[in-house]
Amino acid sequence: MLEVSATINAPATVAWRLLTDTHAWPQWGPSIRTVEVPTRVISAGIAATGHLVEATGPDCCEVTFTIPAWAPFSVPVCRAALRAIERLATQAEPRR
Repeated sequence: MLEVSATINAPATVAWRLLTDTHAWPQWGPSIRTVEVPTRVISAGIAATGHLVEATGPDCCEVTFTIPAWAPFSVPVCRAALRAIERLATQAEPRR
């Protein structure tokens, strides 16, 4: 597996919300235009690129995408997604 990570300057709950809310995916996923699923918010068990969010402080977290080794072309896409998630997460959460 390949991994792409970034530090996000927002609480882990905000980053996780962006990752699990399918309505938010087109906002941060460079290759996603629309999502059609039975429920808006997904949970564990969906087969796809892996997503991990670890809190590193009250207003900071590490977001990691795991990518199958056979899909290295996804690395730049995931890096772009992480930049967009950082932008959205910091806009979503007022700073203290």
